[in-house]
Parts: sequence; C-alpha cells; structure tokens
Amino acid sequence: MQLDKLVIIHFAPLELYPPIQNLLRTLEGQSVSLKLYTLTTRSPFFKLPPFHLSSQNSKIIRIGISSSKLVPVVRYWNYFLYFGFSILFLVLKRPQKILYFETISSWPAIVYKKIINTSCEIFIHYHEYTSPKEYSEGMILNRYFHKMEKEFYKNARWVSHTNEFRMDKLKNDIKPITIQHPFVLPNFPPSSWRRKPKVISNFPVKFVYVGSLSLNSMYAQEFAEWINNQNGRATWDIYSYNYSEEAKEFFSNLNTRRITLHSGVSYYDLVSLLEGYDIGMVLYRGVSDNHIFSVSNKVFEYLAAGLSVWFPSEIVGTYEYQTVGTYPMICKLDFSKLESQSIETMLTNDNLIESETRFYCENSLKPLIDLLTYQS
Repeated sequence: MQLDKLVIIHFAPLELYPPIQNLLRTLEGQSVSLKLYTLTTRSPFFKLPPFHLSSQNSKIIRIGISSSKLVPVVRYWNYFLYFGFSILFLVLKRPQKILYFETISSWPAIVYKKIINTSCEIFIHYHEYTSPKEYSEGMILNRYFHKMEKEFYKNARWVSHTNEFRMDKLKNDIKPITIQHPFVLPNFPPSSWRRKPKVISNFPVKFVYVGSLSLNSMYAQEFAEWINNQNGRATWDIYSYNYSEEAKEFFSNLNTRRITLHSGVSYYDLVSLLEGYDIGMVLYRGVSDNHIFSVSNKVFEYLAAGLSVWFPSEIVGTYEYQTVGTYPMICKLDFSKLESQSIETMLTNDNLIESETRFYCENSLKPLIDLLTYQS
C-alpha cells in the first residue's frame, strides 16, 4: 500500500518549540498509514540535544540555520536555501497535505498550492500572535508572506491559534477575509508527564522558572528581590538557554545561594526536573498583545508535574485557568505589590481539594491528527 504523504514546514528549529515536538511524537505513535516529512532548520547558538523520531516513515530534514542574531547576509542566504530546497522537495514528493507553522514558513506551501498542486490541503498553525502593527513594522519578508497567505484562509482545511483570544484577534485583523475552518489548539504536554499534585507543607518553598529570561519583558528582577526578602523561606531556580546579557549580569551579581541561574534542559528531561519543586513561575510583564493574550506552555507543564503556578495579573489569557479551593493552585498576582504576598499563604492547607490536571496533548491534538491522517 502506498502511504499518504504529509509535509510539515516549521522554519524555526524544532528543539526550541515543545508543541511541535509533541505533535510529531503523537503523530508518529498514532499513524501507520502516513509518510511524514518535517522541514526545519538548525540553531547555531543553542546547543540543544537534537530532536529525533524513531519511525522509518518519519523523517526530519534540517536545511541551513536560523536565528535573529545572524548578520543579514547570512540570514537571507539561509532563507533562500530553506525556501528553495523546500519548494523543490514539495515538487518531488507531491504531498496531498501540508501543515505549516507561522507566516515565515508559508511561502513554500503557497507556491506549491498555487502552481504545482491546487488540490493539496493546507493546514496552518500559529505558535504566537502577530498584530497588524507588528507585521507592518517587522521583517519585510514576513509582511510579504502574510499578504499572500491571507488568500489561503478561506480554503485552508485548518487554521489554528493556541487560544480563543488569539484566534479572535486574528479573525478581526483580517476582515473582510474570513477563516473557513478556525480552531483552537492549546499547548499541552504529553500524558506521560502526569505526576501526583504537590502538597506544599514545609519551608523553604521551592520556586522554579523555565524558559527565556529578560529583565525588560519579565518580572525577573522584582521576583528575585522578593525571594531575597523571604529570609530563607524560599528558593528560586531558573533554567534557561536564552537570556539577555543584562539578565545574566543581574543574576550573577546577586550574591545569594537562594537564587540560581542554570543552563537549560532538554524538554523531555524537564518533567523529572520539575518534580523537585513546589511552584512554577510565569513572569511576562504583558508588553505585547502576544503575551497579554497568552497561556504559557509552562502553565500546563508545571501543572502536569504536580506544581502550583503563579502568573502576573497582566496576562489575561490565563485568567480562565485560575483555581479556587483546589491544588495545585493557579494564582494571579500583582507583581507590583509582591511585598504584600505572604509566603505562609502558599502552604497547602486541609481546606483545599486535590485536583489532577486534564490538560494533555493527546487530547488536544486529536482533531488535527484525525484530519491529517484521514485517507479520502
């Protein structure tokens, strides 16, 4: 039997995006009737363990390198290399289905659909929300691609964002164009991460933050000062591959054993690491709509590992996940008034009911996977 061919176009390195890793692993585990190709790049700056798949029917092809830190001539050469190879690959493989992530990955799919195979089904997903202002002031290439990809929205088999806020904003941004098949695809971890909810009963309370680190767009400095003011009743570990020089200098100069900046860890080693902590932190200040209307991947990853979660009050996209009367707790905080937050209130008491998270990627990905693997 000839297998159906699916090509996934994800320009950014897979290693930096856990949601695409979860999709690929879930696809690999659930479909035996699919030949899966993923076209991506390498990162020259983040020394992450390479993500891989084990099935002979699943191949990851890395074309060139990508990073905003590259000098323009190198960056644009790698765009040319990636897009040229991707279009040639599509012409040779003739897939009937293409899934691309973010506007920057759209052009090979646009060319293939319009010129080579008009019957090909197009699936689109956005990790992040980009406003019209950000498109107009951002990279010319991205602006040009977005203008063309809008034509696809009416006929695309799937267009998704990570939550309702972001999808509603996209639909409003592109009026009078309509999206025929809009979906919400949240970023959940795999069910293998499931751990028993953590009871916080002793000092020091152990906080953890995982992800990119910045003093400008995050409440990192404010939270560090709060930790230091707890007189040993709290510790904070930070795991990051991507932090600004300003942040690195700040944490290096803190001169405290209560706060430690570590190198990042592989995504699939993360859950074992998180088990050793009590509360996971989300630190975005809400400097852009993309952050304001977001639910960080880390919210669900912390929860799956049994941790409670703190997030800033500016991040309205996370409000719907707040908890009342249960643990792990998901708590909204005013980070400008952290000094009024008593650490004693974090200790789980007998009045709270244990509640296990239900947010796992196998469930959230099922509608997309059903469409991607459906054989007409």
